[in-house]
Amino acid sequence: MPISPWAKKLRQLRAVHNYTQEHLAEELGIRQNTYSLLETGTTEPTEERLAQIAEVYDMSLEEMRAWEPGAVNQNHNNVANAYTTIEHQHIISREFIEDLMTRMDKRSEETNRVNAELLRLNQRLLDLVEQLKG
Repeated sequence: MPISPWAKKLRQLRAVHNYTQEHLAEELGIRQNTYSLLETGTTEPTEERLAQIAEVYDMSLEEMRAWEPGAVNQNHNNVANAYTTIEHQHIISREFIEDLMTRMDKRSEETNRVNAELLRLNQRLLDLVEQLKG
């Protein structure tokens, strides 16, 4: 069964914005596993839910309908390619896909934490250089 266009778009929007499923679920006032059903195509979103999601992304529902992914980083391209392969081959279970999505979300969160730490260390280094100059 091919994945629904909305499921794919919701997953891509979330990836481009670097949000976790947990974040989206919290913004929408639902549980993460309920949101996950939208991204896997198990549940089709209602117009009301789509409007709520569009609001999270600070866009109108019409803008969200017309949205197409632009240039995304290589990690997001790799994830999209993995989903395309899975969709076409129908060889991996839904549970595996959900587990993969959860692991990718955790990896993304860890990347964000490491980037934040690098920025903090960079600022400390800049402060030290300023102290040495002064």
